[in-house]
Formats: sequence, C-alpha cells, structure tokens
Amino acid sequence: MVKYLSIRHASQTSYEAISPLLEWREARGVPVLSCYFPPSSTPSAEAVKEVVASVYAAHPELEYLLIVGDIGRLPWRPNWDPSASFSSYFPGMTIPSDYWYACVAGSDLYPEVAVGRISANSDSEVSQQVAKILAYEMGAGAEGWTSKVLLVAHAQEAPEKYQGCKEAIRTAPYERPFSFATAYGAPPSSGGDGATNADVLAAAASGIGIVNYRGHGSYTSWGPDWNSAGEEFETDDAHAVAGVAFPAVLSIACYNAALDQSGEGLAEAFVKDDGSAVAFLGAARPSWTEPNHDFDRYLFDAMGNEGISDLGWVVNDAQVEVMAKYGSSSYATDNLKMYLLLGDPALQVGPRPPNGPPGTPERPAGPARVRAGTTYSYSTSSSDADGDRVKYTFDWGDGTLSETEFLDSGAAASLPHRWEAAGTRAVRVKAEDLGAASGWSDPLEVTIFPGTRRGSGTRRSPDV
Repeated sequence: MVKYLSIRHASQTSYEAISPLLEWREARGVPVLSCYFPPSSTPSAEAVKEVVASVYAAHPELEYLLIVGDIGRLPWRPNWDPSASFSSYFPGMTIPSDYWYACVAGSDLYPEVAVGRISANSDSEVSQQVAKILAYEMGAGAEGWTSKVLLVAHAQEAPEKYQGCKEAIRTAPYERPFSFATAYGAPPSSGGDGATNADVLAAAASGIGIVNYRGHGSYTSWGPDWNSAGEEFETDDAHAVAGVAFPAVLSIACYNAALDQSGEGLAEAFVKDDGSAVAFLGAARPSWTEPNHDFDRYLFDAMGNEGISDLGWVVNDAQVEVMAKYGSSSYATDNLKMYLLLGDPALQVGPRPPNGPPGTPERPAGPARVRAGTTYSYSTSSSDADGDRVKYTFDWGDGTLSETEFLDSGAAASLPHRWEAAGTRAVRVKAEDLGAASGWSDPLEVTIFPGTRRGSGTRRSPDV
C-alpha cells in the first residue's frame, strides 16, 4: 500500500534530509514511497508526471504527492492551457502549474492526489522546512492554536471587496469553530482596523495557526498599499515573522508564488526561514477576483464544516467547489491551475478534534513459568478510537522497558524478553499514539526459575 509519494532530485537533496518527515508520516499510518531522479538527470514535467501516474496506477489508494526540489530541477508544468479570457487580458502570459500533477486519471481537472512542494536547493533548506512541519504537527503553540486565524484584508473598496470576503469567512457558521483575529488595512472609518505590517507580525508572534490574506499581490509583496498607511508587506517582512508557532499562510492574491521570477519571491521568503511559515498557498500568475473570493471561503468551509484537515485536500476540495460553481471549462479554472502549495500536502491544519488515548491494552499473553537465561515472547493489542497508529511499551518488572514500532490500531504486538535472575516479575504494557497514552494493563505474573548449565552437576529446574 502507498498513500504518500515523495519525489526528489538527488542533486539537490538526500534521502536523509527528507526522511524525518517520511518516517513521521509512516508513524501516522500513511504508507510512504520515496522516489528520486539521479543527480545527472534533467527530468521534464512529463517525466515527473509519468512517475506519479505509474505509482497511482499500481496504488490507486495514493493520496499525497510531495515534490522535494525547486522548479529548476523538478519542473512544474510550464503552461497549462490558459482560458481565452486570460490570453486576452494577458497576451503571451503562461499559466505554470503543480496542480497538473494532481490530475492523474483522465483529462479533466478533478484531482486524484493532493500536491505540495518543498522548494529547496540543498539538504539544509529541506531540513529547515521539515523541522517546521514536524513542530507544527507536534503542537508548537498553546492549546487550540491551530484554530487561531489571522484574517488580513487589503484596504481597497472596504468594507466591501477584500474585507467583505474576510467578513464572510469570519461570520460563517462552522461545526469546528475557528478563533478569528483581524488585521484589516482599511481605516476604522471604512470598517477596518487601520492595521499595519507591525500588527501582522505581532499577531503572528502570539501563536497563530493560519494567516489568511486577501487582496492585491505581486511576486514580492502583499500590496501595493494594502493598508491605509500605504505599506506593502514584502519579503523582509515575511522573514521577520517569528513566534511560538509557524503559521500556514493562505495568500489569495496575484503572483505571490511566481517561482520563475528572478530573485527571492514572497512565497519562498515565508517558508525559507527558521521562524516563519510552515506552508504557503499562493498563485503563480494574475488570478480572477470573484473566483478568488469563493476559493477563499471554500478553504475555510472545508476545514470548519467538512472535517478536512490535511492542507492539500483542503485546497483540492476548494478547487472542486470552484468548478462546481463556475464550471469545469470556465475562466475560473485559470485560478485552479496556477495556485501552488509550498509545504507538505498532508500537513494537519485548522480546528483539531481532541485526541483521545488508545484503550488500555489487554494483559500480556505469554508463558507464566519460564527459565532464567531463555528468551520468551509476549503479546498484546489495543485499539485507538481516533484510528491513530499505536506503539506499545512493555515493562518487564526487572527495571527494563521495551518499545514496539507504531502499528495499526487493533493490530497485535509482540516483543521478546529474557530474565537473567530467578524470581517473580509483573509484566505489564501500555499503549500510546503520537499525542496520548493509555494506562498500564493488568499485570501478568511471571515466575522465573533458575536455569541450568549442561554438565554442571546442578539440579535442573522444574519442567516449565
């Protein structure tokens, strides 16, 4: 079984750099396949997609694709069929796309897998981003911090347009509620907050799970004039984001993820810093306004009402909703093609249901009368109500503990043990997922008899 495919270019990063993330996914019950192109290769987008398609054909349960490398080595599709409207407004402009890799079955725009990219040129850049992903999922912030959202709105035409989009998100009903804060760039006289770049940085420093911007954008900034002070939020500001957690940035604006432009862009500035964003969603080209408003709202509906928490599928769900409203051959599909996720598509975002511990394991099963110096096997099992994978810790009663690997919920676990001294020991076991542990099981009393040496002349132990 394969649910998570990682593709890297060996000239840019090693398996060792990405392996902590892949091992984490495995521990969470997501079977992983890691592939790579050799250092001397120059794969085309078609070659990359051929790998994805072949894995999907063999493993239709595939859900996630993580591309590890920049577009110079592992390219996006350079141009994916702009609409007539786009070509009319922007003559000669292309629509590059990573979303193209998500559509591996048939010729439609409906995704089969969720796609994310770690844009990196070296092991150190990969390790930096992997460390933030793991910290985010392990709970870098205070309790409930992943539900905290900062809504940032450009000042233009407030309180309508961009601020109106944010207010529709803020006031919508959610089964899994968010905790919203706002940084609206319009002055209070227009219903805004008069927010500044400093306000955005201060809010992020307090521990925010998601930063969601709606407004104008360029390759290097939010803006121009996103607030009444006439500021732009630029790459230097993105690098300055620092706090107790690393937010996922959902930037619904033009151009912020145009990775093919020269110099550092806003998307990479957000993710390529120790203290800034864990992920960045942005458009690679100018995007249509009304479909963007709807796309933004659908992102929050997916998290808050549809129970979707993996970021890549939050994006996919919102894309499908846009197609449902505008049509799968409309101008709005330009937006679908150009939005790019920098980060892990399996990243868990938004309101999280409480994680319960696994059930207390069954009393260990195995021999209750044994010889010292001989190895015996003991087994148990437990189920996790949340379906999380479980590992077991055996306490052998002699001051030593042993742990299993993470196993599927309900699967039996066995470990061997050997006692060196005679006596009676109480063997017990507990289960834990990645966030909570059960209590100890009922003990199994094990009596250990002295062992014997052949030809020693000592009396043999009883027949056990």
